[in-house]
Amino acid sequence: MSSTNNNERVPARRGFGAMSPEKRRAIARQGGIAAHRKGAAHHFNSDEAKAAGKKGGDSVSKNREHMASIGRKGGIERAARRAERGTAPVFHVRQAETGWLVLDASEAELAPPFATSAEALAHAEELARGTGAAHVRVYDANGTIETELFVRAA
Repeated sequence: MSSTNNNERVPARRGFGAMSPEKRRAIARQGGIAAHRKGAAHHFNSDEAKAAGKKGGDSVSKNREHMASIGRKGGIERAARRAERGTAPVFHVRQAETGWLVLDASEAELAPPFATSAEALAHAEELARGTGAAHVRVYDANGTIETELFVRAA
């Protein structure tokens, strides 16, 4: 046993626990090679591999929170790739006689007019987050881009 500063006894690491991960891996590799040479290593046929994959997939998919997390990460990554390629959706916020409008790329109104630009911008950002990632452009009274944001899902 080895000792620590406060005189508590802690068992010394021995055997595989004392080895570096690289050394443990090398020993395991040698065992695998020997098993294959001896003919004792298991070889999956396609039916066994299919059954094993199904069993693992069934086990993982029972955890709904984990599956939701995977889906969310995938959606965010997809949105980021779209943004890099320049194919991310664009939402426009512009003033009209009826108030502030939130429009999609085809200029279709996505909501009733808002009283303020801040309300319209907040709605456009919410829509952008819902797509994973999108551009939001706010125009001044002359139709010039005043502000451009890139919004990603949280």
